[in-house]
Amino acid sequence: MATSEERLTASLVHILDYFAGPDRQVFSQKDLQEILTEKREEWKLTKVTFSQFQHFLTTVLKLRQEVLRARGYRPITRFVWGEASDYALAQSLRSRGYFSHGTAVFLHGFNDQIPDTIYVNQEQSTKPPPTGGLTQERLNFAFRRKQRISNYVYRRGNRRIVLLNGKNTEQLGVETMALDEKTSVRVTNVSAH
Repeated sequence: MATSEERLTASLVHILDYFAGPDRQVFSQKDLQEILTEKREEWKLTKVTFSQFQHFLTTVLKLRQEVLRARGYRPITRFVWGEASDYALAQSLRSRGYFSHGTAVFLHGFNDQIPDTIYVNQEQSTKPPPTGGLTQERLNFAFRRKQRISNYVYRRGNRRIVLLNGKNTEQLGVETMALDEKTSVRVTNVSAH
């Protein structure tokens, strides 16, 4: 009876084809679990545990593990196939997120300065509308307060990845943009700026 390592090695070509495919380069641990669940029968890996599969991917296939850290928040681990861009990695941090602010401006080509901060916005759940209406007193109060700044900042090399929790707009003005053959990202469109 074949060992788990022998089964994985026998399926090496199929596994390589899958990860070298055009879809993406950055995976979460949950993504890897879903891949094994989906491909287990096809790749003949019925007796292979997830731990064995992950070990094989990181040691034999050289799927690189990257751990991103932010002060005061738990680290986030991603598994990278090949040379993934900062944008591909940043997009993976928020499954329903999209690039906004200066990042969107750069990606649309309105600015040729490569930003050192990447902004990824994920909309909050829908909230009830405020009561009481807009008054000068409320405006004055809002502008007297200090501007809100996200502390949810991860680093990759010299770049900062800032995770934002924006107001719910039901993804108004969000589109998909291809950065290259392996990376499609979600970004606010030109009309949303």
